[in-house]
Amino acid sequence: MTLTIANSLEVPKPSCWPISMTRFGSVPSGSFKGEPIYRVVFAPTVRKLVFGQFSDGYIGARSRPSYPQIGQKWILEKWTSGFEDTKLSPAEYERWGPRDPQSGMLINGPYPHDGVYNHCWTFDKIEEISGVETIIGLIHNGAKRSLAQIKAGNAEIDAREEKKAAEQRYLRCRETEPLYGVRAASFAGTPKAVNHKTVKTPIAANDLGLPTRRGSVVSMRGPKVNLNGSI
Repeated sequence: MTLTIANSLEVPKPSCWPISMTRFGSVPSGSFKGEPIYRVVFAPTVRKLVFGQFSDGYIGARSRPSYPQIGQKWILEKWTSGFEDTKLSPAEYERWGPRDPQSGMLINGPYPHDGVYNHCWTFDKIEEISGVETIIGLIHNGAKRSLAQIKAGNAEIDAREEKKAAEQRYLRCRETEPLYGVRAASFAGTPKAVNHKTVKTPIAANDLGLPTRRGSVVSMRGPKVNLNGSI
């Protein structure tokens, strides 16, 4: 198999927001040495090399947008080392790294010894970029949490969301129920013998202003009841 590279291995730098980010730290070594650890970039201008066999039969590497799903927005990226990015050593990456099934090439190319920049925040509005310092502070605090703490926090969030969704489902069901004790029909089109939605409450005829015999009241269900308590 002959490996060919489209144009060059050089990937153009993305468009960066005109603000100094070196106060948050600089990359210690490698080809990114001296570059800021955090950078605010325009998502459509961020590109990466993708390796493999393409739909037109070409085998090699091509430059592709890194975040096509984000659209025309500014984002915050953070530099991470090769191990932080892959969670693998170079030897493990060579063996277990993601590969293109047609060509067998490592999709992301060789092991990232120099580290890579990864997306960590999307600014929905340009005005939000002024709060980048607060966002980076939140990222630093999150990095101090253990994996168990992160999982517990995510489980708590999921539980709250499920409780909220269950309450909404219950309210939607309640809205479909008939009012005033009307019993739902069965599949045969006749009223059900037992109404599970409402319970009949006996009401005296004289409470409703209906005519009654002297000395007695008539309830909605059951025999006539005399005022002295006898049936």
